[in-house]
Amino acid sequence: MCTIAINGIIPISVKSDIFAQGSMAAVSLGSGDDDMIHRHTWLFWLIGVASVCGLMKSVMATNPESFSEIRVTDLEQRMLRMESLLSSDGCGSASGNPTCDSSAGPSIYAGYKFLFIKPQMKESFEATLINTAVGQMSLVPLDYSFNLTPSIWAGFRADDTVGARVTYWDFDQNGNNQQFVSDGVILPGATATTVIYPASIIAPAPGDILQTQNSLTVRTIDAEGTLDLRIRETALTLGGGLRFATTDQHMQAAATRGGVPIGLLQWSREFQGFGPTVSATATHPLWAGLSAVGNFRGSLLYGQKDLNRTVIGDVTPPAAAAPPVIRLKDADEVVAAGDMGIGLRYTVDVTQQAQMFVQGTLEGQLWTEAGSPTLTFLGFQGLGLSLGFDY
Repeated sequence: MCTIAINGIIPISVKSDIFAQGSMAAVSLGSGDDDMIHRHTWLFWLIGVASVCGLMKSVMATNPESFSEIRVTDLEQRMLRMESLLSSDGCGSASGNPTCDSSAGPSIYAGYKFLFIKPQMKESFEATLINTAVGQMSLVPLDYSFNLTPSIWAGFRADDTVGARVTYWDFDQNGNNQQFVSDGVILPGATATTVIYPASIIAPAPGDILQTQNSLTVRTIDAEGTLDLRIRETALTLGGGLRFATTDQHMQAAATRGGVPIGLLQWSREFQGFGPTVSATATHPLWAGLSAVGNFRGSLLYGQKDLNRTVIGDVTPPAAAAPPVIRLKDADEVVAAGDMGIGLRYTVDVTQQAQMFVQGTLEGQLWTEAGSPTLTFLGFQGLGLSLGFDY
């Protein structure tokens, strides 16, 4: 017997064996005069359904195994579609997402990043060029090149969500040394302002030489707890903990005449502190192991700084001149630091439990209360190449 409902309201039962014998089926419809109006429409439906039911009965009578095969084939197709969905949502072999783990037990991960970056300092300069003919001073900015710096991280997950991570970064670079020769009209010099006290040296006579050099060191250690989440196909790793950081900036300028010093200016700022840090990393699968990745970190650092300035041959006007040596020791300071990166990651499955990945990112950082020699901003920009594993 086949049973259907026309318009989702009126149930109609048709005995297929009656049609198989060439007889007209008895139709039982709902009561009321309105049902008689659509008699012809229902009749066409009944004829079509009865024909299908009769055909199905005939096929089943001749080959009952065929329907079982059809049901098995349908189940296989459903299973294949489910496997495809698992792969597309970021937790299959083609996901390219290292945060997915087939096991629910503890896991470890680590990585190494090559950062090819360059520091940039807002409105900071290391030399001046005074054109006495036109009364103009030109400021020469600090000169740094792109350089490779290392960053390393390692962590573990106690289960699929909660874990801990430690990250270390070390930047230590000397700026490009510069040399300027005076011609008696354009006079090279150097200036540094410590707090509110300026100091300047100059190479005034033709043939006098001014040489400058500077260096910058920044080190950070982040220790944080992590939480892994998933929003549809995107995997999120959130972190929160503490950062310890040190910055060390030095600048030196020397004026000489015939190899004999006629002026010397040294300036330095050192800071160390720690404070809260938060981070977020998002990974979204794209295609066949390739994923888009983005990361952000923000920190507030509280600590102490030291300022030192020494000058010999100061040419600052007497009204603004200060003693040759100025020091500010153990002064309270707060520094904000933020960094972010975006890029692509390619992941391969080494075993059922282990994955390896390579990642390329565009990186940027911004630090407040830094920059040499005035209090401006210190930034970093460049590229990152990361190698890591998740087991």
